[in-house]
Amino acid sequence: MFGRGVIAGIYGWALRQAEHDVEFYVRPGRAATYGETVDLDLTDTRRRVGRWRVAGTYPARYRETLPEDHDFELIVLSVPHHRLPEAAAFLAPRLGEATVLVFGNLWAEPLAAMGDLPPARVAWGFPQAGRVRR
Repeated sequence: MFGRGVIAGIYGWALRQAEHDVEFYVRPGRAATYGETVDLDLTDTRRRVGRWRVAGTYPARYRETLPEDHDFELIVLSVPHHRLPEAAAFLAPRLGEATVLVFGNLWAEPLAAMGDLPPARVAWGFPQAGRVRR
């Protein structure tokens, strides 16, 4: 997960529930400010008709560096629209073999916003989520 906001926190939990390894990339010096867990309080409606409340925590793994030779298959890029060009420029030389899933609103032309990221390795999505308490 690229970022540690509401969307990354909730989708990180969902991916962990599906038995995927999840790490949060955060800016250098920020991992300690987030703590060792992600606190959740949300309603999950994916599994069945009706509502399923999720309240609790899950352990978070952080990284403050992203080497070019990483082995990630998917990088979920969840940043505010005005930070997307900066994040894409950071990721482009560090993409490795990963696919990037861009989650969020976009106010620019997609090809312009993703900069040097290869179009064939970028997927676009619009997440639905609740809130994450820190």
